[in-house]
Amino acid sequence: MPPTSRHPIITTPFPHPQVILLTNAGRHSLNLHRAAEAKERALAALKLDAVYTPAWALLCDAMQRLGGPDEGEACGIVGVRRGVWERPDQRPAKFEPGLEASKPWPDAATYPAIHAALAPLTAAWEAIRGEALGMLALAGAGGLAFGTMEGLEERPDDEDRGRWHSRPLRCWEAPAEAPATCAALLEVNELLLAAVGEDASGQRKLLYTAQFLRLEPGGHIRPHCGAGNFRWVAHLGLLVPEGVSITVGGEQRSWTEGGTILFDDSFIHEVLHTGTMLL
Repeated sequence: MPPTSRHPIITTPFPHPQVILLTNAGRHSLNLHRAAEAKERALAALKLDAVYTPAWALLCDAMQRLGGPDEGEACGIVGVRRGVWERPDQRPAKFEPGLEASKPWPDAATYPAIHAALAPLTAAWEAIRGEALGMLALAGAGGLAFGTMEGLEERPDDEDRGRWHSRPLRCWEAPAEAPATCAALLEVNELLLAAVGEDASGQRKLLYTAQFLRLEPGGHIRPHCGAGNFRWVAHLGLLVPEGVSITVGGEQRSWTEGGTILFDDSFIHEVLHTGTMLL
């Protein structure tokens, strides 16, 4: 998911302002040098509020960066015992207790409204792929070869060019940037809206975010959790080379061109490209 801020260290809405935590963007941006600092910040926050979920998420992510997946899982187990989360492999910074129990890979077919809402994407996938490929030719921030997803790629700390690229779509503000894609996404939003209705605030925008993503050969998006357990992520495969995989909650899958996958990104997940095809 795209970072919400370019500034990794800011004061969060923590009830004790003398403790500065990392935002979700900063938590994902941890390299080995900053992980030790992040761990200390998290521990300082937990001395003031022992069940503050963002601090637990930061602590477990820092421990994973410093000691590997086993350290992260051990931290998650302690968090579960403290009542912060319900599962050690599902440890987002925002956790809503009492929601219907989810799975890392929900079956869209068992949710007719979601299954129907994804149909516009699969119907228009070739046009959507054409617009994504067109953005590869664009220079600067308007293209898909510019910028990388901040911090989540596993690479040496001194390597400033990543292999994971993102191009957020502004379908409500600028649908002409990708008209076929945005038409399909807006239809998805309307279908979801018809199924579940507006929320208490009258919010009609149910799609949290939408973007084109590409991963170059050798890219590895390190294990991480999404922002919260209140959303699911849908991917539409556009150009799928050999050697790419996504693992969510310990179960590995891949994409098919023109097909969708649905997963709960509040579970630990990672992406790997071991192939050679460069888009």
